[in-house]
Amino acid sequence: MPRQSRKRMDGKLKGHAALWVANIIWGLNAPIGKSVLWSETHPQGVSPFALSVYRMLGACLLFWSVSFFLPRERVARRDIVLLLFAFVPQFGAEGVWVSVFTAISAFCNAGFDLFGRFGAYSSLVPYVNNYYVQAVIMFMIMAGGLGFMVWVELAEYRKKRRLSLHAKVVLQFSVIFWVGGAVLLALLEWSNPRTMGGLSVPGKIMAALFQSVSTRTAGMNTVDLASCGTLSKLLMSVLQFIGAAPGSTGGGVKVTTFAVLILTIRSVAQGRDDCVIADHHIESKTVYRALTIIVLGAAAAIGSAIVVYYNTSDAVSVVDAIFESCSAFGTVGLSVGVTSQLNNGAKILYMLVMFMGRVGPVAFAMSLTAKPDDNKRKIMPVGHINVG
Repeated sequence: MPRQSRKRMDGKLKGHAALWVANIIWGLNAPIGKSVLWSETHPQGVSPFALSVYRMLGACLLFWSVSFFLPRERVARRDIVLLLFAFVPQFGAEGVWVSVFTAISAFCNAGFDLFGRFGAYSSLVPYVNNYYVQAVIMFMIMAGGLGFMVWVELAEYRKKRRLSLHAKVVLQFSVIFWVGGAVLLALLEWSNPRTMGGLSVPGKIMAALFQSVSTRTAGMNTVDLASCGTLSKLLMSVLQFIGAAPGSTGGGVKVTTFAVLILTIRSVAQGRDDCVIADHHIESKTVYRALTIIVLGAAAAIGSAIVVYYNTSDAVSVVDAIFESCSAFGTVGLSVGVTSQLNNGAKILYMLVMFMGRVGPVAFAMSLTAKPDDNKRKIMPVGHINVG
């Protein structure tokens, strides 16, 4: 094998290994964190503030140790500063910590917040009329959800004057889901007095847009999700399942995976034998991987919802079980308030779904790229099956 090809192969293996390890750590983060949190049924647990401090200190120590072996990079502090103007006047000196925590949580699409002091599952509901806070947090959620590869291309756009097909698909479908989700949520919840009914017209628009952006794996909300209608919960479940972009801080099956499936359906409906996106032919193996990831993800989400419902039907409705399962699979963090009512078996199942949602789809996609040499050289007869 040529030296240049060997270097490229080594780089890919290192990148895949780093991504695999990072996904395992991220997948374990949510279930372990929730299992040690304090609650009325778990009085020996630690407080959310203490857990946050432990995580921050541990992360600082880890990254400080790793920094000795990596080149130095500069991190922009603009988003944290923007939140200082809102939280410092309200919380005083503690507002600095609240701003830092909220900014990191929003950019990382983590779903954690420090606003439980306003009530259980309150999240950003107290700020439903604060458009400034919502706008800043939405921008950070979008920034983390687009993916670092897309941001690199956007930063270099003034020089190259072109975007890759990947960046175009991510940007176009992200806007479609953000705007389309906001429009549908606004129509469904416009007159609901328990969610958006009591807000002004600009407040309803902002609340709908925030929910549409946040359900793409960010895990923050400005309205009471438990009071939303059935169709709204199902719509948000779909958005949670789709998730963010590849290489981003969000979860889900990824927006490009869903885009490939939708555009493949369009191509077949137009009489084509392949998937075409923006005058580009998409390889069949990419379509197969996208279909596999979506089917496996849907099986995990719907299957866990069915199991949870039939074991806790006295406390959880079908729609709420689907919502919680999609939230777990997409590692979103949103809840309609039924997680605390689940039995231990259901909680363990959701932990496994969270782990699979963060590690599984990526692991399956990576495994599908490695095919034995025998299969590549073997010539097989063409089989004909009537479908449809």
